[in-house]
Amino acid sequence: MKDKIIIHSKYQMIQTLENFNEEKIYLVKNIVNNQKYLLQSLDLSLITPEEINQIREKIELIKNIAKQSENNQRFPSLVDVFDEKKAIVIIYEKFEGNNLQNILNSRQLWTELEAVNYLYYLLESLDLIHRENLVHQIIKPQNLTINNQQIFINSYGKLSNLKSSLMETVTLEDKLYIAPEQIRGKIKISSDIYALGMVIISLVTGKNILSLEEDDTGKIIWSEGETLTANFIQIIDKMIAYQTQNRYSNCQEVMADIAKFFPQRVSEKSLDYSTENIAHYTPTEIIIPTEEEEFSQEENYSNSSYLNPTEYVNSNNSNQKEKEIIVNDTELINAEDDIKSLLPLAEEYLSEESKSFSARIDSQNQREISNDNTVSNSSSLLPYSEHKFNLIRQIKTPRGILISFIICILIIFSFSWLKSYLYQKKVESLITEIQSYYEQENFDECIALINSNTVQSLPIANSLTDEFLGKCWLGLAEIQAVDGNFAEAINIAIQINRDSSDYERARQFIDDWSEQLFLEAKILCQTNSELSLIEEKLMPIPESSKWKKDALNLLDQCENNTNDNQVIPLCPGPLCPE
Repeated sequence: MKDKIIIHSKYQMIQTLENFNEEKIYLVKNIVNNQKYLLQSLDLSLITPEEINQIREKIELIKNIAKQSENNQRFPSLVDVFDEKKAIVIIYEKFEGNNLQNILNSRQLWTELEAVNYLYYLLESLDLIHRENLVHQIIKPQNLTINNQQIFINSYGKLSNLKSSLMETVTLEDKLYIAPEQIRGKIKISSDIYALGMVIISLVTGKNILSLEEDDTGKIIWSEGETLTANFIQIIDKMIAYQTQNRYSNCQEVMADIAKFFPQRVSEKSLDYSTENIAHYTPTEIIIPTEEEEFSQEENYSNSSYLNPTEYVNSNNSNQKEKEIIVNDTELINAEDDIKSLLPLAEEYLSEESKSFSARIDSQNQREISNDNTVSNSSSLLPYSEHKFNLIRQIKTPRGILISFIICILIIFSFSWLKSYLYQKKVESLITEIQSYYEQENFDECIALINSNTVQSLPIANSLTDEFLGKCWLGLAEIQAVDGNFAEAINIAIQINRDSSDYERARQFIDDWSEQLFLEAKILCQTNSELSLIEEKLMPIPESSKWKKDALNLLDQCENNTNDNQVIPLCPGPLCPE
C-alpha cells in the first residue's frame, strides 16, 4: 500500500479499492483536515483519443447527476476534478456508514421485506445514471453503504462508456458479481441489474456466490432451502438470467414488477420521474390461486352428500395456516382408542333418549289406530320424514339441547387433545433424530433436517434451531479443519447465528483457524510466492477475527515486496473475442 503518495499536494493515498488496467479507485485523505475521500484516476496513455472525448462527456453527465443527487443523496458529491494531459482524476465524498460486505461478513442477513425495500431504492438510484446511457459496471457489496436505514452507491462506476472495449483484467472479488456478457466486453445496462440481483442473493441467503450451482440452461440455483415467496424468487431469477434477452432490460421494468407484487413495500422515498421506458412493458405474470378458485373448491366440498365428523374436523383444519403433523397408522389407532374411552357418557345418553323416543312413537301410533278404524294398518305408521321431524323437535327440548352440547364439548376436547398429543410425539421424534445425526457425526443430515419445512413449520422451530443448528455447523467445520481446509471451515462456522448457544465457541474456532491461514500466507510471502495466492489465502479471514488486521498488514508487506498489484488475467483465454 503506497500510503506516502501525495496527489496534487493535497490528498494522501490510504488504500487501493479498485484496480483495472487503465483505471483505479483509491481511499485517500485530505492532509489538511484528515477528511477521507474517494479518488478515481484514469490513465489516458492507455486510451484512444476518441474514447478520451467520450469519457470527458461522461464526466459532464456525472456532474449533472451529482447536482441532482444533492437533494436525495443517491450518489456522492463531487469535490474536485483534475483533467490533465496524462490523467483524469476525480475526488468525491465518502459516505459514512457500514458497507454491505461488512454486513455480509457479520452474517446480518436481510429479510425479504428489507431486501425488497433496499432493492427498490437502489434501482431508483441506478436508473438515474442508466437514463444518461451510463453503466456503473462495479455494483458489489463493497460499493454499497448503509447509514440510518438509507442505502447509498459509493461511486458513479467505471469511467469507460457503454461501448467500452473488453475489460481484460478483473479482480477475484469482482468475479463474484460481474455479468457474463460484461466479462466478454459486451457491457449493457442489464449488466448492472444482474450484479444487483447477485448482491441481493448474497444479503438474503448468505451463500457464497462462487459455490452456487447452475442447471443445464445456465440458471443459477440459489433459492433452494430458503423461506421466500414465489414472487420474490421469480423477480431475482429474472434479474440474474444468463441470457440478456431473458433478463430485465432496465431498472424501471424491475420496479414495475415490484410495485405489482409488493405494492405495500415500495420505498416511501421514491423518486418522481416519468416511466417512458416501461410504457410498453407487461409485468411478469406469476400464477397464484385466485379467490374465485378457492371459493369454487370450498363450494364443491360443501355440496358433498355426506360428511362424517372426522372429515368435518379435517376440513376446518385445512383452512388454518398451521402445517398438519404427519403420523403413522399405529399412533393414530392408539389415539382413537383413547378417544373412545372418553365417550361412554355420550353413548349412554343417546341410548336412553332413543328408547324414550321409540316408546313415544309407538304410543302415538296406537292412539291413531284406535281413533280411526277406517285407516288401514299400512298407513298407521308415521312416514320417515315425519319421524325425522319429530327427532328434530326432541333435540330442541332443554334435555336434548343439553345432551347435544355435552357431545359437542366432548368431541372438541377429544380432537384438541389428539392434536396436542400428536404434536408432542412429533417434536420428541424430531429431537431424537437430530441428536442421533449429531452423535453419529452426520452433520449434513442434521443441518438439512433442521432447515427443512418439517422443523421450520413447528412453533418451536426457533428454539430447536438455536439449540442444535450451531452444533451441527460447528461439527461440520471441525471436520474440514482436521483435513486442513481452514478456509472452508471458516466459511462454515461463520454461518452460525448470534442467537446460537455455540456462537462464542465458533468465534474462538474462527480465530484459531484464521491464525493458521495467516501463518500459511506468511510462509508464502517469505518464499516470494505470487501475490494472488497470498491474497486468496487471507481472503477467508472475516472482519470479526482479531487476525484480520494482521492479515491486511501482511498483505501490504507482501505487496511492497513484490511492488505489484495482482490481478487475474482473462485474456488470452476462452472468454476473449476471437
